Amino acid sequence: MFKVRREAINTLTVTVALVLIVTLALYLRLKFVFTIDHPPLKGFSSDAVNYDLMARQFLDKGFLGYMSSRPNAYITRAIPCSWL
Repeated sequence: MFKVRREAINTLTVTVALVLIVTLALYLRLKFVFTIDHPPLKGFSSDAVNYDLMARQFLDKGFLGYMSSRPNAYITRAIPCSWL
């Protein structure tokens, strides 16, 4: 008969428990993000409001524009190359 070591059972139990916890956490996070209506920021500093508007503009129109209705956020040249 096939015998399973006690360490293997404990490892399997821990692995299954971790997978269940991560799956539950991911489900709850996605449910929160997609089902709750997040109102725009009001009454906060203008910087927070403008960042909120920029994020919504990126999601709706596909570009970043800070305090603008057209793209005005650019990446400086050679920055990604210097990180390599």
